[in-house]
Amino acid sequence: ADVFFELVGTTDTMTAGIRSLAPRGRFVSTGYTDQSLSIHPIDFILSETSLVSTVAATRTDLNDAIAMAARGDLVVPLAGSYPLDGIADALSALRSRSVLGRQVLIPS
Repeated sequence: ADVFFELVGTTDTMTAGIRSLAPRGRFVSTGYTDQSLSIHPIDFILSETSLVSTVAATRTDLNDAIAMAARGDLVVPLAGSYPLDGIADALSALRSRSVLGRQVLIPS
């Protein structure tokens, strides 16, 4: 990936995001997390990648993300789908931080 936006905040998703970067790619960590990231600096040096962090996005950032999505430049993995009455299971997965991607609720 040229840019990886990390919004989940788990050690697994942060590590996967960094490992998915193309040469000179950028890892963008957004928001807060209580989990740590342990990675050797050589992983950034050899691939000339960078890590950028922010508490929140600006309106320009949001417009850029929407434009990227409209062009098909963003790929969001589907972690799972649930029937609407399975919302408790979907929320449980989110709370346990075991979701890698997006979940979809399907109306009955």
